[in-house]
Amino acid sequence: MGPVWDVRSEAGFMACYRATFAEVYRYAAMLCGADRAAAEDLVQDVYVGALQAAKRGSVREVSVGYLTVAARHRFLDRVRSAAREERRLRLV
Repeated sequence: MGPVWDVRSEAGFMACYRATFAEVYRYAAMLCGADRAAAEDLVQDVYVGALQAAKRGSVREVSVGYLTVAARHRFLDRVRSAAREERRLRLV
């Protein structure tokens, strides 16, 4: 399964961030292709989402797998949103 970090504390979250950032960024860059800014935004959204989930109490521990799945879901949400916006603009 791999390492898991308790992200409820600032120290735990920062340890998770330092240990997982490179892998999560690589995955986001693969999803976003040449758009580095989109990859950076995606990674930021993933970590902010994990932190918010920890503060709500819905997540206690995070792994690289959790973060990469979150990145994939957020990426697909963006793709769907862009497709909806494109369809909407074509109708106008």
